[in-house]
Amino acid sequence: MWTNLFLLLLPINSVAYENNELGLQYEILEEIREMKSNEKHLEERVMKLEYANKENVKEIQQLRNEISTCRNAMEAGKSRRQEYRGSVSFTAYLSHSVTNIVHNTPVVYDTVLLNDGAAYDPLTGVFTAPLTGVYLFSVSSGSKNLPGSNLTQYDVFTRLVVDGVHKLSAVAESKNVYDDEQGSTTAILPIQKGSRVWVFHQITGGHSLFAEDGERVTSFAGALLYETESIAHLIG
Repeated sequence: MWTNLFLLLLPINSVAYENNELGLQYEILEEIREMKSNEKHLEERVMKLEYANKENVKEIQQLRNEISTCRNAMEAGKSRRQEYRGSVSFTAYLSHSVTNIVHNTPVVYDTVLLNDGAAYDPLTGVFTAPLTGVYLFSVSSGSKNLPGSNLTQYDVFTRLVVDGVHKLSAVAESKNVYDDEQGSTTAILPIQKGSRVWVFHQITGGHSLFAEDGERVTSFAGALLYETESIAHLIG
C-alpha cells in the first residue's frame, strides 16, 4: 500500500520541484535584468562624469592661461617700473644765444639739470616718451634787445610740438633796448610711448633766439604724471 501511495505522490512532487526551479530561474533572470539596468545607469553616470571632467579640465586650463597672462602682465609692468623707477622727468636750458635757426627744427637745450629716465636728448633737444601716460611740459623763452649784437629778432615765438603737431606756444617781445622779456607755457598732455616732444622757434622776421648761461631764461622741462595703458580715452 505504501508503495502505491508513493507512486501516486511522485508526479505531484516532481511538478512542485519543477515549479520551484522555474521560479528560481525567473528570479535569477529578473536579478540579471535589474543588474543590466543598473549597469546601464552606471555607464550613463560614468559618461556624464567623464564629460563633466573634460569640461572641468578645459575650464581649469583656461583659468590657468588667464592666471599666466595676468602674471606676465604684472611682470612686464614690474620690469618697466624697475627700469624707470616709476618716474620720468627732465629739465634743460639753453646756455647761449643761437642764430641762423632753421624753421621747424628742435631748439637744442644744451645744459641738463635733471634727466631722470634719460628720455631727453641734449644733443638733439628731443624728449622721447619711454612710457604711455600723462605728462606735464613747461617751455620758457627769453627775449632781449641788445644793441650791436648779431641777434636779428627780438620777437620770440616758440612752439611745443608732439610728433610734429603744434600743441601750445610761448611768446616774448623785447621792444626797448636791454628789455628782458620772457614768455612761457605749460601743458598737460596724453603721450604715447615712443612719441617725440620738442620745441621749435617759428621764424617770423628773424633767425635768432636769446639765451645766457647766467640768466637761464630759455628752458624746456617735462615729467610723467602717471602711466596709462592707453591714451585713446583721454583725447577729446
